[in-house]
Amino acid sequence: MDISRPDIKRKKLRRQLIMAACAVVVLAAAAFFVLRLKPAAPEVERATVWTDVVKRGPLLRQVRGPGTLVPREDKIRLIPAETEATVVRIRVLPGAKVEPNTVLMDLVDPTLQQELLDLWQADRRTCIFVTHSVGEAAFLAETIVVLKAQPGRIDTVIQNTNPRPRDRTSDAYFAMYRKIDAALREEHEPLRQSVPA
Repeated sequence: MDISRPDIKRKKLRRQLIMAACAVVVLAAAAFFVLRLKPAAPEVERATVWTDVVKRGPLLRQVRGPGTLVPREDKIRLIPAETEATVVRIRVLPGAKVEPNTVLMDLVDPTLQQELLDLWQADRRTCIFVTHSVGEAAFLAETIVVLKAQPGRIDTVIQNTNPRPRDRTSDAYFAMYRKIDAALREEHEPLRQSVPA
């Protein structure tokens, strides 16, 4: 026979009510904290964003702000030349201001020079070779003609008496190099002094 025990029913009901109240409090606290979270998508102030219509044409980048713009080493793009060459002299160092026609470095193509010498030795014909490289002139030429800058007239004629085959590491080669370089400097020094700073 079953005995009715109302106190157990009341304890069970009280326990269920306490559990329900605790669940409601936990749920309310979780909802409160979730509502205080910032949205997942970042917010940006309208004044800091430039909006416009996409147009076809060249991309123009403008950088505003104080400081120095220095390329990162991993972002430097190398542009390969069509022929192999050796860098003889770097005229402009990184960070210097350059104009559209600035010569950045002097390059020499030893393969081209050797092909020219081979052709000349095979036929022994007169060749006129125009170069801006003092080293090329000292290595290849028998007669070096230095031109005046303005107007283009002959300034100096230098005979290269170094025997062939010529060695780029010999004292005679460097003496000829210095002689040609001195003639060029004498020609261009008055021109540099007349240009206003």
